[in-house]
Amino acid sequence: MTSAKGNVLFLILIAIGLFAALSYAMTQQGRGGASIDQERASLLAGEIFRQLATFDQAIGRLRLIKKCDDTEISFAHDSDDDGDIDSNDDYYNPNAPTDFKCHVFHQSGGGLDWVKIPPLALDDAHSAEATYGEYFFPNLVRVKGIGTDCDTADCSELLVVLPYLKEAVAKEVNNRTGIIRNGLGSDNVCNLDFDDGDKFIGTFSAGCGASSTYSDNIPDMERRRTGCTNRLGQNECYHVLVPR
Repeated sequence: MTSAKGNVLFLILIAIGLFAALSYAMTQQGRGGASIDQERASLLAGEIFRQLATFDQAIGRLRLIKKCDDTEISFAHDSDDDGDIDSNDDYYNPNAPTDFKCHVFHQSGGGLDWVKIPPLALDDAHSAEATYGEYFFPNLVRVKGIGTDCDTADCSELLVVLPYLKEAVAKEVNNRTGIIRNGLGSDNVCNLDFDDGDKFIGTFSAGCGASSTYSDNIPDMERRRTGCTNRLGQNECYHVLVPR
């Protein structure tokens, strides 16, 4: 009898130990912050690249099949959850056709649903920022060696920016594109503050001219459609959707 009780107690202790280990592992997986292991960073970078590929496909559909001009492309979505897309919504583009054929996030256009950056890819030290967790589509940025290089609005690319990423995720994105292996450079990109005035709504801006350029301080980022940098105390990646 004593032996049986001892076995039962032993099994209970094993179960408690396994439960504690599992709980710890789940807690670690759900944590935010800036630290993350390499395997998870690789998985998250892969998820980001897959999403960027869907943006590319949608933009290609709008330009090649729907015959949308760059200034007609709209990233508007039902940001106020009132059931429709209108001038009250983010990224509303007055140049976009009213039949929504040039809307990336509409079934009549690009066919995509509005998405957010994978939560585990984000550095939650910046969670109070208004655009935290969102893909940002600016109107004023260029990438050296992509499209035509000049200091005017004519050379600003149509691109998407992923701000407030964990360092390991941004590094992994760079690793996959061959930019500064295992490291991040520091860039300025003048005037990109992620406010409403920076959003693409049908017109391009010159920003600060040449200094509103990714790769201005990082030669390895030249001619790269996708890259990441540390800027203003946070890590961000960009991806060019339409070179100009």
